Amino acid sequence: MHGGISPHIQTLDDIDNIQRPTFVPSYGLACDLVWSDPESTSNIGWSLSARGISFSFDDVTIEKFCQNNDIDLIVRAHQISSDMVKGGHKWHASGRMVTIFSAANYLSMGNDSCVIRIDEQRNVHFCLLRPVKAGHKH
Repeated sequence: MHGGISPHIQTLDDIDNIQRPTFVPSYGLACDLVWSDPESTSNIGWSLSARGISFSFDDVTIEKFCQNNDIDLIVRAHQISSDMVKGGHKWHASGRMVTIFSAANYLSMGNDSCVIRIDEQRNVHFCLLRPVKAGHKH
């Protein structure tokens, strides 16, 4: 997924039932799938996002969502934080969610980028791409 989970999701059928194509509104399920973010600094449950749109959610909320929907891992993108600059990814909720960021040197941050590969045994492998140094010819 791009953003994150939503308080408007009870089951994965709720996502399947989104009419497509769709305009992403400023509130609701489709908005949250694009804009919501995990927040691991405190136990907040659901709270309004610092972005000014959608929600933030904590590790307990992630774990409950995964248990209720029989999900092993949620892979999301959309967000980079200072602890992702080296490595291009961040784990949440004891490994139930991972954020990957696939744009190296985003806004000249010098950050790594990352793509994920999950094999048939559900082992997770990260493929890192380092930013190209200034003046380096491809």
